[in-house]
Amino acid sequence: MSRGLLGLSAVLLAAFLVRSAEGLDGDAPVRSNRQCHEDNLMKRVRRATAIVTGTVEQKMNGYPDGKYKAKVRVWRVMKGTNEIPTANRVQPLRDPSRGVAEVMVDGFGDPHICDNEVDQGDTRIFLLDKKPAGPPDEFELTSSLIRVTLDNLIHAESAVKGRFHKHTPSLHIVISNG
Repeated sequence: MSRGLLGLSAVLLAAFLVRSAEGLDGDAPVRSNRQCHEDNLMKRVRRATAIVTGTVEQKMNGYPDGKYKAKVRVWRVMKGTNEIPTANRVQPLRDPSRGVAEVMVDGFGDPHICDNEVDQGDTRIFLLDKKPAGPPDEFELTSSLIRVTLDNLIHAESAVKGRFHKHTPSLHIVISNG
């Protein structure tokens, strides 16, 4: 009996660690042998002035404190269309494969943000804030990066619309031979 409970506890602990590492449910992701605390997604979305999906095109040289910035190609604007330069244009893009905008994002490597590291080519959901005294295309990372998955996109989109999204049902594909 107790052996079964230990096995179940281990499975539940593993599931909790995987889920909390995504940073979507407000639990603290574990990073570098330290506990990292971050608000739930709804609060993080309310705090951000812009939320976009984008791909890191280039990492810039870092600062002495370990932080760095990166050039990000924006693919989709979930929140803050008026904040992102050229994302609010009326004419359709001539080349949609180039994205809707290119912005500079500062704040990577910040120890106060749980999931804050990127490499060139990473595509993520970015929660951003406009830099107060910077150029129109400069933003600051406000909270953890979110991996782009269908479930995470649905969670983020729901939070932007002010709705809580608890769970996405699994898709069941049935293949029949005739």
